Amino acid sequence: MIDTIRVDGIDVHIDGPDDAPTIVMVHGWPDTFRLWESQVAALRDSYRCARFTLPGFELGAPRRSHSVDEIAETMSGIVDAVSPTRPVILMLHDFGCAFGYRFTVDAPERVSAVIMFDVGDANSPEVDAELDRTAKILRNGYQRTLAAAWRRGGRGSNTVSRLMAKVLGTHADPTLIHSGMNYPYEAMLGNPDLPVLGAVIAHPTFYLYGTKKPFMFHSRDWSDRLAATEGCAVTAVRAGHWLMVQKADEVNSAITEWLGSTKV
Repeated sequence: MIDTIRVDGIDVHIDGPDDAPTIVMVHGWPDTFRLWESQVAALRDSYRCARFTLPGFELGAPRRSHSVDEIAETMSGIVDAVSPTRPVILMLHDFGCAFGYRFTVDAPERVSAVIMFDVGDANSPEVDAELDRTAKILRNGYQRTLAAAWRRGGRGSNTVSRLMAKVLGTHADPTLIHSGMNYPYEAMLGNPDLPVLGAVIAHPTFYLYGTKKPFMFHSRDWSDRLAATEGCAVTAVRAGHWLMVQKADEVNSAITEWLGSTKV
């Protein structure tokens, strides 16, 4: 049975035993808490799954940008509400990896383990160096298009955002996609003050990424270093960016196995 609590104006949906380890799930663009349906179904018997929609991502939400620090503060309030006395496991995807990484840096004692999907050291010089000219054109093109749609707003920008989501292969309901979701592209991309994601690996971390993409959001050096770190693991899945939906059974089995072998 799903319980819903409200934390700082955000609905947090909780499913699983009250005394089980808590997994806080953070999605990215252009998703909502609904992204994690399959993972909740697979994990809720043994874990307490807490998920929410990022501020501004729900259809009809007030349109404004939210900084990385603001989202980390939002996560802090949610973690305190769902697991006040015990560290949580973070499950992160896309921009959720950036927000979650910032939270782990700010409050490492509140996190016991991290599961990251498809975004590693995405803003590092190493990633940029590994991309060829075509990959850079593709990456910069879609990101700048979404940032521009955020700046413009309006019905036309919603249409552009939905078309881009379709091109990129998202599995989100297109009727729920809108340009108000695009603020991370404007707020985070090219931000010189944003720390390199994943630069410090301070918790047991499981990184899963899709191989069927035009380019990667991590460097080979970063994934090799993570795989060689005690308590951490890296798994490649023959899927795209939304591997937790495209290969749900394979992904869920890998997560369950890793969590079972990790102290959380």
